[in-house]
Amino acid sequence: MLEPMGDAVAVVTAVLVGWLGFRFAIRQDERRWSREQRAQVYIELLAESSAELDDLQHRLAERELGEPLERPGEDDRMASRDRRLLAARVGAFGSREVVRRWNRFIGLGMKAGLALGWEAAYQPAADIAFDDLEKQIRHELETERLAWFAKLRRPRNAESSKFLEMFGRGPSGRPFPGSHSAPIMGAETSDG
Repeated sequence: MLEPMGDAVAVVTAVLVGWLGFRFAIRQDERRWSREQRAQVYIELLAESSAELDDLQHRLAERELGEPLERPGEDDRMASRDRRLLAARVGAFGSREVVRRWNRFIGLGMKAGLALGWEAAYQPAADIAFDDLEKQIRHELETERLAWFAKLRRPRNAESSKFLEMFGRGPSGRPFPGSHSAPIMGAETSDG
C-alpha cells in the first residue's frame, strides 16, 4: 500500500531536482554570457578610447607645427556607425560609472576638436579621463572575478565563518588569497 506513495515521492523529487538544476544552469549560463559581453565591450571601449587619445595627440602635434603630419600608423578610430553601435553596447552592458567616465572622456575630445587652437588645454584632462576610465574598467572586471571566487569560498554558517576568519583559511583549509599566517585573534604577544 505504501509502494505507490513512495514511487510518487520519488517521481516528484526527481522532477523537482531536475527542474531546479536546469534553472540553476540557465541562470549561471546567463551570468557567464553577460560577463563575457561586458568584458568584450570594455576591451573595445578601451581600444577606441586609446585611438581617440592618439588622434587628439596627433592633432596637437599638427597644430604646434602648423603643418599636416603623416600618421605613424593607421587611424584606428572606429567609423561613425561602429562607434554608435559601441555606444549602444556600452549602454546595455556597461556600468553607470563606466558610462559616466566614458561620456566625460568623449566630451573632452569633442570640446578639444571644436576649440580651434585650444586642444592643448584639453590634453591633460583627456589623459586623466582616459586613465580614470581604464582604472574603473580594471576595477570592475577584477571585482567581478573576485566576487565569483568569494562565492565559492563562502562559509556555510556563522560559526564556521568566525573560525575561518580567525585562521584566514577557506573551507578547503587553504589560506585565502592575500591572507597571512596571523596569530589567533585576541592572542597578544609579550615582549620581555
